[in-house]
Amino acid sequence: MEELDAESGGKDDTTFKRFAQIFFRDGTSASYNPNPLKYSLLRLSNMHSLIAIELYKVLLKLTAADHSIDHQYIAINYVAQQIASHWPLGDEVMVQLCKLTTDNPNS
Repeated sequence: MEELDAESGGKDDTTFKRFAQIFFRDGTSASYNPNPLKYSLLRLSNMHSLIAIELYKVLLKLTAADHSIDHQYIAINYVAQQIASHWPLGDEVMVQLCKLTTDNPNS
């Protein structure tokens, strides 16, 4: 967070979009996009990046349409299990959720 404060020049400019400019891979927007990711938002290892792409697809489907409670439970449980098995994905999933809800026309 100190890096984010330093980048903002001391101003109160610590928004998610500013965070994305600093920490996302080059050229990746913080705003909602209905297309699946081609790579992780954060700089992860190749293995974790591949899992992150799959998790984004799951989350994208959940945010794009109404699903039964059972389907939602299964999808969320799957994401949680992946995070528990691969701890670097916790931050990735958090920023994916932020991206999916930032400027989302469906919300």
